[in-house]
Amino acid sequence: MPKGTLTTTSWKLRDGKLHKFQLSVFATLQDVFLLVHSFFLLSRYLHLSDTPGLIADLIRFRLRLPRAYCFCIVSTLFVVSQLSAISVNDVAHLWKATALLGLAYGSLFGICPTIVIDWFGLCE
Repeated sequence: MPKGTLTTTSWKLRDGKLHKFQLSVFATLQDVFLLVHSFFLLSRYLHLSDTPGLIADLIRFRLRLPRAYCFCIVSTLFVVSQLSAISVNDVAHLWKATALLGLAYGSLFGICPTIVIDWFGLCE
């Protein structure tokens, strides 16, 4: 096996019987670097930027919906990232699911202070 190959053994139920199979994933250092940086950059950017707060304000004042609806949007991003991760067949395409996951985490940590302050903090 080439260096950098991850191998895992798993069991699958097929035709009423358990079948053993091995899954091998060849990941180069560049693939791992791309995955880590796509997650880190998107999550850190959204966590430190004002974008999630601006979107929450847009939902609150323009659409006249509670800011808590932003949690629905963020949870949808989490589900979409996991569904895209399930459909990946090659490590080279895993960066898309990782970027979506970073987007979801950054949005979650960026939107939580706004919603918490709305629920428990500032009174008008």
